[in-house]
Order: sequence, then C-alpha cells, then structure tokens
Amino acid sequence: MKKETLMKILLVLLPILAVGLATTTDSVTVYDPAAGTTEYYSYFELLPVGSFQMITPLAAILSAASGLLAGAYAAAKKEGLLKGIVGVSFCSATLAALPIMLSADVKILPNVGLPIFMVIQLFLAYYMLKKPKTEEARRINKLQSRK
Repeated sequence: MKKETLMKILLVLLPILAVGLATTTDSVTVYDPAAGTTEYYSYFELLPVGSFQMITPLAAILSAASGLLAGAYAAAKKEGLLKGIVGVSFCSATLAALPIMLSADVKILPNVGLPIFMVIQLFLAYYMLKKPKTEEARRINKLQSRK
C-alpha cells in the first residue's frame, strides 16, 4: 500500500473514531462537588450545568464535518479541502479541550479521545498539505535546503 493511500485512510478514519467516541453516553462526565453528584452525557447533548453547554456539541459537530471534508478529499484530492481539514480539526480539538482546561466550579470532564484524534488529524493534514507534490518539487526543495 502506498504511503499516500494510507494517509488518506487515516485522514478519514480518525474523525470516524472521534465521532464514534462522542456518541457514547458516557463521553462527558459532569461532576458537581457541592452536590456530590456525577452525571454522564454524550458529546452531542446539551449540558444542563456549567458554562460549557454548547462547547461539546459544537466540537462533535466539527469533528463530523472534518470527517466529511476528509472523505471529499480522498475522493477529489483538492488542496483546498486539506486546508479546510486543518482549520476544522484545529477548531474541533481546541473546543473539545476547553472544558478540560477551564472547568471551574462544576467539573466537566470530556473524553480525551476526541481532541487527541483531532490533533492527530490536524498534523496529518498539515503534513500532507506541506509536503512536495512531485519529484521535481522535491528535488528543488532539496537543492534550496543545501544553500
């Protein structure tokens, strides 16, 4: 299997895994230390407490959009789609990590799988975007790096 084909498969597979994790009913844990209660939600559900009510569903929706963009890139191989994947996966990873970093009185602990998968997809898409496309471009880059 060629390296480029494997990268395309990973580019499509990572958001599928992320959305699969996001749909489970225990992907977001909400712990209220004052009340001593623990509740479990899906990424796609609106959280009834805390200031991050819309963050987790938005992160899950952006992950699904990233998967659609990756599928379109695998079919059409347009460079603009890679730029879109980089932007959408960055936004998704950032939004998914915000409740972990900024939780205050109510502890909202999302599953860390979604931001990890989105960061991996971000780096993979960025690598595919920046690597030289042809042998001629690789040779020119090699000559320029020697100077």
